[in-house]
Order: sequence, then C-alpha cells, then structure tokens
Amino acid sequence: MESNASAMPPWSWRKNGRPSNELRAKLAPHICVLIVLALNLAFYAKAAPTLRLVELTVCREYWEKNDATKVGLGGRVDEAECKVAAIQKKVAYLFMADELLHFCCDFIATVPLGILADRYGPKPVMLLNFVGLILSWVWMLLVCTCYNTFRPEAILLASLFCVPGGATHFNTAIIYSEAAIYTKNRTTTFSLLEFTIQLAQLAGAAIGPAFLLLGVYPPFYFVFPIALLSIPMALLLPSGGRSDRSRKRRASNTSSSEQAEESDRLLNKNAPPQNAGQSYFNQTLSGAKRELQRCWNLFTGWRVIQYGYAASLVVTLGKQALHVLLQYVSQRFRVSIAEAGFLFAIKAGVVIVLYLIILPALQRMVRGRQDEVTIKLARASIVLLTVGVALMGLAWNIGVLIPGLVLYSLGFGFSIAVRSLLSSLATKQDLPIPVIFSGIGIAETAGSFIGATALTGAFTRTLDLDGWIRGTPFFICSIFYLIILIPTWFANLQAELQYSRPEPVPPDEEDETIHT
Repeated sequence: MESNASAMPPWSWRKNGRPSNELRAKLAPHICVLIVLALNLAFYAKAAPTLRLVELTVCREYWEKNDATKVGLGGRVDEAECKVAAIQKKVAYLFMADELLHFCCDFIATVPLGILADRYGPKPVMLLNFVGLILSWVWMLLVCTCYNTFRPEAILLASLFCVPGGATHFNTAIIYSEAAIYTKNRTTTFSLLEFTIQLAQLAGAAIGPAFLLLGVYPPFYFVFPIALLSIPMALLLPSGGRSDRSRKRRASNTSSSEQAEESDRLLNKNAPPQNAGQSYFNQTLSGAKRELQRCWNLFTGWRVIQYGYAASLVVTLGKQALHVLLQYVSQRFRVSIAEAGFLFAIKAGVVIVLYLIILPALQRMVRGRQDEVTIKLARASIVLLTVGVALMGLAWNIGVLIPGLVLYSLGFGFSIAVRSLLSSLATKQDLPIPVIFSGIGIAETAGSFIGATALTGAFTRTLDLDGWIRGTPFFICSIFYLIILIPTWFANLQAELQYSRPEPVPPDEEDETIHT
C-alpha cells in the first residue's frame, strides 16, 4: 500500500509547509517572469535619475573649480548649467568606463558561473548575481550623495560588487536559462519574458522621470524596494534544474575520473602520495578543463550557435545606442533628462504592441513549422533594426527621431528569434542549455564592450559639431546590423537545425570511448 506522501499529486505542498520541488518546477517560468519584471522595472526607473545624479555630481565639481557662484545651497546646480561640453564629455566617459568594467565582470564570471549553473542549477548563481547588482547601485548612490567625501571617479568601484556574480548580461542569460529548463514552448516563454522587459521599461521610463521631477533622490525610494523583491522570488525557484543528460554526463565523467585515478594509482605505486588538498585541486582543474573544452566544442561544432552568438553580439552592440540616446537628445535638442526619458516609454510601448499583438498574429498567419516562422521573424526584424537606427541618426529634431525609434523598436523580435533558434537546436540535439546561454552572455558582453567604446567615442567626438554628423553613433549601429543581416537572409539556418552531428568527445575521454 502506498503512503499518503507518494499518493500526493506533483503540485502538492510538503508537510513542513514549503512548496514541493515539483510545484516549484511548474511555477518556475512564471517566477522568472516576476523576477524579470522586478529587476527591469527597477533598472529602467533608475536610468534617467542615475544619469541626472551623475551629471549633477560632475557638474558640481566643474563649477566649484570654475565659478562657485553657480553652485547653490546643498550643492544644487541648475540643469541648464550642466549642458557644457566639458561636463557632458566627462559624464559620457564615466558611464562608458563603468559599463566597460561591468562587462569585464561579465567576462570573468560567465564561464565559471555557467559551469556552476549546469552542475548545481541556475538558482544559487542567480542569487549571487542579484545581490551584486543591487549593491553596485547602492555604491553609485552613496558616492553621488557623499560628494564631499568621494570624487566622481569613485563611481567606477561599483563594478567590484559584480565580480563574484556577473553583471547585467549574465543576469539576463541565467534567467532565460532557468526559464528554458522548465518550459517546452520556448518561443512563447521568451516572448513573454521580452514582453515583460518592455512592460517594465514602459512603466520604469514613466515612473523614473516622474519621480525625477520631484528631485534627484525620490526615484531611488522606489527603485531599491522593487529590486530587492527579486531575492525572495528567486528563493522560490526549484533547486537543481539539471537535465537527465547532464546527470548522465556528470556520472560518466565521475566514473571515468575514478577509473583514471585508480589506473594512475596502480601505475604509480612508487610515486609519493598526494595530500587531500592537492588531489582536490587536481580534480577540480581537470573538471574545469573538460567543461571549457565542451564549451569550445559546442561553439566550433554548430554553425547555428556561431550565428546565434554573432547575432547576440551585434544586437547588444546596437542596444548601446539607447544608452547614448538620453544624453544625446538632452544635449542636442536642449531638453531636460526627465523629458528625454519619456522616449523610452514610447519605445517600450511599441515593443509591447509587438509582443502582445503583432507577433502572435504573425504566428497564426504564417504557416509552417516553428523554426521556419522563427527564421522569417529574424529576417524581418533585422531589416527594421537597420532602417530604424539609421533614421534616428538622420533626425534633426525629436519629431523626426520618433518614427525611426518606432521602426527600431519593431525590430526587437530579433533577439527572441535568435534565442528560440538556439533553444530549438539544444532540444533537438540534446545539448546543455545553461552552457549555450552562458555563451550568449559572453557574446552580449563583448557586444556591449565594443558598443560602449565605439558609440561613446563617436558621441564625444561629434559633440561640438552640427548637422547629421552628430548621428554617427546610430550610423555605426546600422553598419553592424547590415553585417549580421547578410547571414540572416542568405545562410540556410533551417538545414543547420535539422542536421544532426554527435557532440565532440573531449580529448581525455577519447581513448576510453574507443576501447569501450
């Protein structure tokens, strides 16, 4: 006779009142959506206030050296006095350096954290990432608030908090990885996540500037409580999250390692014994080498993965135009940062319509297999991105810039299509999703690194010029979109998805496989 516990349905609760792992797994995609909502709402709500806060900090330092009469009571400076080219250049360079340092943190953390996520599940890695990100925001606020203690350059130390857990690009990759593990219809799930990001951006782009009208600091009373909600929500996610294939592979690797150690022991009877610490270090190093070799084999063995990583790099590079947009519009068209911030609300509103109405309608209208629909979406989206960002660069006023921004926003289905193609490949070929999505994180970090450097450099170098040349940052994005447009339209991605090839065997397992 079965016990009551075994007869309980998979969505039941345990006796200690905590949800079962089966229920957590069922709810995992929905929890990921809530986490994305909380973090992105906080992130976009702080965008305009953070820019204004850093601008004020640099502006205050500048006028204290050049004309102290412009600095009012409590360190206040009129925003119009902060549009001097020297101030804007320093603000741009500070944000560029801060982004580059955060990208370095992503580079450092992505591979080891991706391996940890594959071994133990994304949950602990997500928590580490969330805490580091929030602490980095706290540090930036502290530096700007205590301006008599810290120089503006101290803002750059915020990236140190992201060294253990990665920064924003790894954050996105690990959340998508968690959602992909517990869902079958990944295109729909990714669309929902992207829709949530845009919904958060729409709300954040309205809330941040609205609070900013009350002062520099009120927005942060909203930002931090919302961001902190991500931590208890992450604790509700299921533990582990490893696929059956991953378990079998690790079991096989463990067995192989034990056999290799036994063989080495028999062949080296007279060798001095290793102490426990040295043995553990050697085993860890050997495991890390195998995992890195597997990552490299995935990249070199699959053209769809190579294309996906290149596309992720270019898309993220292009999104850096949005980081320049606030400062660009505020300085070129002489509007306040709070007013320029509402452009993000327009962009987010368009993308919400895209995810909520246009994409579902297209999926119903376009007949064919899911992969074919995804490829058609990618082709249409990359054209919209290319044309839209070029029009933004050509705009001579905000009224002309907005149509370009609308076209650009309608192309945001491209990143969904790329992630969907990679997930489809992973499902068909039984490849490790966390490792593949960690690769996306690396590609996005590289794209942000290149984009932040190139676009900030173009923005500061054309700051004193007039005319269409001021749109150079957007023209650079358009060129990169054109580069990735070529394989998107002319490579046979459908055939690559259907073509089956075995995962390459790491060198240290080849001999054993041959003799099995």
